[in-house]
Amino acid sequence: MRAYLSVTDEYELPPHVAAAVDDARVRVDAEFADDPDADLRREVIPAFYRESKASASGLDPEAVHSP
Repeated sequence: MRAYLSVTDEYELPPHVAAAVDDARVRVDAEFADDPDADLRREVIPAFYRESKASASGLDPEAVHSP
């Protein structure tokens, strides 16, 4: 996602947003490491948004229920 958002030179992610995206990616990679068949739309993307929101706000990911 970070790569997608920063594809053009016209848009640069603020450092705190880039860090939240990177943190979320690492957590989601670990969460689904043993489940390569996880449903992208129903499991992986919601988990990524949950982790991003938690990371950006400094919350425990388990406390963040909605994307």
